Amino acid sequence: MRAGSIAIFLVLSGALCAQAATPSATGPFLPGMDQVDSTVLGLMTKYSCPGAQLAITYKGRLVLARGYGMADIDSGTPVQPDSRMRVASLSKFVTAIAVMTLVQENRISLDTPAFALIPQFTPLPGATVDPRLKTITVQQLLHHTGGWDRSVSGDPLFNSDGISAAAGTPPPASADTIIRYMLGQPLDFNPGTKYAYSNFGYCVLGRIIETVSGQSYGDYVQSAVFAPAGIARAILGQSLEANRAPGEVTYYDYPGAPLANSVFPPTSALVPQPYGSFYLEAADSCGAWVMNTIDYVRLWAAIDGTKLPEPLSSSSVAALIARPTQPVSANLTAYYAMGLEAFPAYDDTLTGATFWHSGGIPGTSTYEFHLFTGWTFALFFNTQPLALSRFVTDIENGLENEIAGITPPATGDLFLTATPEIITAPLSQNVDPGATVTFAVAVSSVTAPTYQWFKDGVAIPGASGATLNINGVTAADLGAYYVIVTNAAGATESAAATLAFSGPPSIAAQPSTQTIANWSTVVFNIVAVGATAPTYQWFLNISAIAGATSSILVVPNATAANAGTYTCTIGNS
Repeated sequence: MRAGSIAIFLVLSGALCAQAATPSATGPFLPGMDQVDSTVLGLMTKYSCPGAQLAITYKGRLVLARGYGMADIDSGTPVQPDSRMRVASLSKFVTAIAVMTLVQENRISLDTPAFALIPQFTPLPGATVDPRLKTITVQQLLHHTGGWDRSVSGDPLFNSDGISAAAGTPPPASADTIIRYMLGQPLDFNPGTKYAYSNFGYCVLGRIIETVSGQSYGDYVQSAVFAPAGIARAILGQSLEANRAPGEVTYYDYPGAPLANSVFPPTSALVPQPYGSFYLEAADSCGAWVMNTIDYVRLWAAIDGTKLPEPLSSSSVAALIARPTQPVSANLTAYYAMGLEAFPAYDDTLTGATFWHSGGIPGTSTYEFHLFTGWTFALFFNTQPLALSRFVTDIENGLENEIAGITPPATGDLFLTATPEIITAPLSQNVDPGATVTFAVAVSSVTAPTYQWFKDGVAIPGASGATLNINGVTAADLGAYYVIVTNAAGATESAAATLAFSGPPSIAAQPSTQTIANWSTVVFNIVAVGATAPTYQWFLNISAIAGATSSILVVPNATAANAGTYTCTIGNS
């Protein structure tokens, strides 16, 4: 037997077209809360910010979760409310909470000498150790009163080349190398006598967490802080653009910013400052978390008791926000607590003071405010403006005051009611047999979503990620695929994507010649595969058989009149 196929190919010609205008904002909000959009967009325009992200809660209820502008300019990808962004020094609040979990479990004390907890760190050979290092306590590291003043001696987290050279290790300098180097440097003031913001102090706290917990800093924070707070998408960031996490924005320097020397070999190379001019990995506990604003305000809701469960007890929270003892806080209205700045309106409590923090590295500006009136908001940008002090002032005088004056929505909580939004559905694909196929879905979700993929309406076991990979495609894999994305508020189903073989149909199994007795039943069967469902037409001695349009031809009660040559023509588009 022989079989033939006829295919007509339609070739589509394309032309470049203008990119559709990107919406000014993405994401959900409760009625009336979107009035803040114009303020955020005004800040972005005034200070040339490509993208921003804002989340607002009122007494633990999420009332707005918005993305603004571009996550990536080249691709035209907008910022989503759950896009991942570097939070820079807002990481210190996370580290302070982690330390306090160890304190409340009686694994360390705030009065414990800090360096006694990490005895494995020794000074570089030939270094002279300042004896005051032995007196620095865990609490002094948390309050930035440990004895280092970066305005005097510089910030070791941004002296990677010099420290690597001094230690005789390849650049960039790790956190461990930085600590060994600093053990041989003199303090700038007596511990406990002065406040001076110190990234290095929080770098040390990260190593204390690791040593006491027996876990890496990141793993301990995930299990002890983020998991109890219901945060599943925070990760530690990496320095280079090629290592961005899924859903992480692109970071941009301010217009006209100069290039900088790379901290990665060759260190003479010039790179954009957000990617390679500093070693983010060494700053894990002082500035390297990558989160979204939704999860940052969720963390606050777990700390202030408006959302359960809570990683810290009420007594631990009281210690976290407490005013440092004198002389550091003498005659001062504002003070630095643990990973937070405090501005008391009435007293030093969560209901009597506003707590806030800012973060900034090239390509990143972040702000979080917990107002005594019950409002909490986090605002992230994927750039750091040149006029940074004016930028901060405009945020405080603009957005902070605007939010404080809004009448809160009477009801509603987007943590509980915002179902997943599918930004990009999986795409249909035509492939050759044996190919590898990946279906992907892009989702924006207020709470961490789960995924379940289906083929032809049947759940695929183990297919529970944002992507579905099929290796070595066979005819059995062809069909319609879709995914159901679920979060705490509900589920959303994607449109179906078809997997088919490319090109005209091909014959996988030919019909066979048969010799039979009179009045027997004959069955001819042909198996074809193709990019779209094929059509069939059976022939007897070149004449089409009426109604014979499936892959199986049945000839009942065959006689001599049915003898002959049978062929089948198979076609598709």
